[in-house]
Formats: sequence, structure tokens, C-alpha cells
Amino acid sequence: MKPATLAALMLAGYACAPLVLGLHGAQVLLAPLAPEYIRDQMPALARFPIWDLTRRAGGAALLGLGALQLRGWSRGHRERGRAFSAVALLLATGGVWMAAVSPFGPGELAPAMVFALALLGSIILGILAIRAGLGAEHRRWMRRAFALALGPLAVRAVHMLLTGDERAAMAPAFWIGWPLPVLALELSRIGGAR
Repeated sequence: MKPATLAALMLAGYACAPLVLGLHGAQVLLAPLAPEYIRDQMPALARFPIWDLTRRAGGAALLGLGALQLRGWSRGHRERGRAFSAVALLLATGGVWMAAVSPFGPGELAPAMVFALALLGSIILGILAIRAGLGAEHRRWMRRAFALALGPLAVRAVHMLLTGDERAAMAPAFWIGWPLPVLALELSRIGGAR
């Protein structure tokens, strides 16, 4: 299994834990990862049940579709790509809204906006590239979009590694964690070009 696929599955499991286990079950299971976040933020997000459900199920769908697309072109590739793009648009827009109305820590809105715009930009550039018949360029942009979709996993990992106040650590975790999958992708591409 490719590391990106494994990361996608881990993030999808994390995202869907409250859907499968309920809020209390997910809090018990995930509390060791970030106790204050799990105790305070999960109930805050649950105040928006439709969006929380959409965000979690949509995030899992986005990661699943992206992992399938990494295999390259196959039957249904175009349809999965359209679905991936539509779900990414919904989640990027909603993610900025959630950071604005229910932030866990100060400074979440700016990185949420930057990375939402980066995700949307990558998808738009990928679509424009394929419409222009530039398959290799399309693949590069869509891989970047998938790497950005993996960003929340890196954010959570960085957040757990930062010590001190969990709330104060959230904005730095966004700024440090979200670019990591894209950086890994670009370094692997550069390393593969040698």
C-alpha cells in the first residue's frame, strides 16, 4: 500500500470516528491524541450537526476518491475526478466557515483560508490543464490537490508533537503541518527526476 493511501485511510478513520462511535465513543478513543481538543472542540463542532456530518463523511469520501485516482487513469476516472473536485470545493469552503465560527485556537482562520485557496487553486489548474490536453500537468496539479487534502492528518500529527497550550499550538500546527504532504510530494517528484 502506498504511504499516501495509508495516510488517507488513517485520516478517514479519524474523521469518521464520531460518525461510527458517536461523540462520546470518539472522545474516549481519541482523547490520548489531544485531550483538550477532543474534550472541548468535538462538542463545539457537534453544535453544527449537518456541517459536522458533511465535513467528516465528505472528508472521508475526498480521501477515498483521491486514493483511487492515484492509481492513474481507469474506467470511471473522469467521474471520480469530478466528484473529488466537487467535494473538495464544498469542504474547502466549509472549512473556512468552520474556522471562522468555531475555532479551537486563535489564528486558525488565516491558515484555513490559505490552504483552502491552495486546494481550490490546485483543482482549478488541474482541470484547466486536462481541458488543454496537458495530461502530465493535470496529474501534477491533482496530486498536489490530494496532498493538500492529506493536510489535516499532518496538522493533527504536528499538533500532538507541539508541547504546551493545545489551543495556542493549533495555528502553528496548521502552518507547519498542512504544507508537509505537499513538500513530501514535491521532494519525491524532484528525487524521481534525477
